[in-house]
Amino acid sequence: MNPKFPSVTRFFIALALLLNTGVASLRAEDHEVVYLWPKGAPGSEGKTESELVQTSASGEQSVSRIHKPSITVYLPAKEKATGAAVLVIPGGGHRVLAITHEGYNVAKWLSDHGIAAFVLKNRL
Repeated sequence: MNPKFPSVTRFFIALALLLNTGVASLRAEDHEVVYLWPKGAPGSEGKTESELVQTSASGEQSVSRIHKPSITVYLPAKEKATGAAVLVIPGGGHRVLAITHEGYNVAKWLSDHGIAAFVLKNRL
């Protein structure tokens, strides 16, 4: 993708490409991860540290040091699909993403109710 486009534009282009690649035929239990910049996000050159995933006592995860932004796909079962889709963007105070609590759990609930959900793991 052209780095001259704003990151929001690049995201929606990537989402449109994702929806047109046949990924929509996956079952609900399949969670495809699509990297927004497979060769590395602009500005992340030279960043080699791994993502830091922390698990709380309740088993929920938060993630920081994100250098490879991605979208995780949660699609409803074909018989439940409503045709609606939602972008889920977990928060966490600009230092971590509450990826399980505000991301994957929300996406699972949505897909269980017939709504396709896409969890954005964005750089912080």
